[in-house]
Amino acid sequence: MPVEINDKDVEEWQNDASGMMKYYQSQSYSLGESIADLVDNAYDANATEIDVKIGLDPKTEQPYIRILDNGGGISPEDMNNAMKLGGRRQRSETDLGVYGIGMKLSSLSQAHEVTIVSKKRGKMSLRRISAHHIVDSNRNELLKHPTNSAIFSESKEKFDSENWSTMILLEDVHQASRWQELNKSAQMSLGKEVKKVRIHLGLTYHRIIEENKDTTLKLDGKIIHALDPFMPWEKDIDYGTVRNDVIIPTKIDGDLVNVKASMIIIPHEKRMVEGKRCRVISSGYKKKNFMQGLYLYRNKRLIQYGGWQKGMFGENLDPHHSLAKMLIDIPPVQSTWFGLGPTKTNMELNMEFVRQIEIVIGEKRSWGPIQKGKKLKFGEAFLHRYGKEGKKGKQSTINAKIIDNPLVIPSSVPAPPGQIPKSRAKTIKPKSIISKITEKENMLILTVDKNDPAYKGLRAQLRMWEP
Repeated sequence: MPVEINDKDVEEWQNDASGMMKYYQSQSYSLGESIADLVDNAYDANATEIDVKIGLDPKTEQPYIRILDNGGGISPEDMNNAMKLGGRRQRSETDLGVYGIGMKLSSLSQAHEVTIVSKKRGKMSLRRISAHHIVDSNRNELLKHPTNSAIFSESKEKFDSENWSTMILLEDVHQASRWQELNKSAQMSLGKEVKKVRIHLGLTYHRIIEENKDTTLKLDGKIIHALDPFMPWEKDIDYGTVRNDVIIPTKIDGDLVNVKASMIIIPHEKRMVEGKRCRVISSGYKKKNFMQGLYLYRNKRLIQYGGWQKGMFGENLDPHHSLAKMLIDIPPVQSTWFGLGPTKTNMELNMEFVRQIEIVIGEKRSWGPIQKGKKLKFGEAFLHRYGKEGKKGKQSTINAKIIDNPLVIPSSVPAPPGQIPKSRAKTIKPKSIISKITEKENMLILTVDKNDPAYKGLRAQLRMWEP
């Protein structure tokens, strides 16, 4: 039975503004994670153009970060609530933001000066979180004037001239030491970090980018392209990506929730047809072995990638498990139950849910060509692929279907997206099987002998030119 509380039973819970600011700034966001939190806000504001800039002030060589978007903007009346830590507002189930603290914490984890400028219905508002001011005054106060630095002036001019809706500018970056490398200039060190940020954003938003073709996300003027960690372009009929879609039934507060998931086994590196494209996936913040494990999504936004939890497949990341990945779509309404934290940098999954995952991965299924379609547990399948298919051997044909004579292909086709490495390429002598070549309008028709031993090799090579 609840205890009745009156005014004599309570007192205000105070906090030390200076001490809390130091805590906010100690949050362990990577630069990519911080920027993703800011990009979340732009997507939630229905932006169709998002422009991220990471640069160095030419005078001071100090880094700065700027995010511009053309979303709905923030009105002067709503600005104070938008700047409130943990500010509550009516959120859609499709929103990427959850707790109302991401923009503030992620920004302060990188910089001492955070300026937000926004325009809505022709009215502009500005607020600045100055860690220096709060620490010195020991008061939680927002400033209504900018830093008036050269970078702010340049950014504000761009904001106005290009008619953006919202700008977030991070100055006096205090975490540059995290990416500054010994014996390398600030420009070179930042350049390497920007490459990691680009890969992180491509991974984090790959499903959103793929489904929203009319929305552009740019970093330093270049479009961020989707980086699908499951490599669906690897379609080799013997060694390509294999996927099993499953449902994980989970009881939450007495209700049954069906969680969508997929168990995926990527090709062994030696069997990848588009090796260069695949290697980009693991050239960001996490390298190849650390990309194995769980991929947790909320509203198609990748929250966490790489690593197993609660001892799944052992305590350590075994290189023999590096081909195994598991996609899990966390239901947005119950995301806190599943372990989504305020910073969205990781999820510590509920133990009951992990037990349900283990039941699913322990069931035997067919994994396409792996061990000739024999039913295997997830672990058995990916270990077989790593141990057996990783050996050097003959490259198979590529997702080839039987084509009836005559073989018809367009006369003008683009260059193939990738090439089989020379060590695995087949030598084809098409003259021995091509009996006739006919040109008709925009088509080139080849008549071939399907019984010729070289037919399969020719067919595989032609398949590489498919869009």
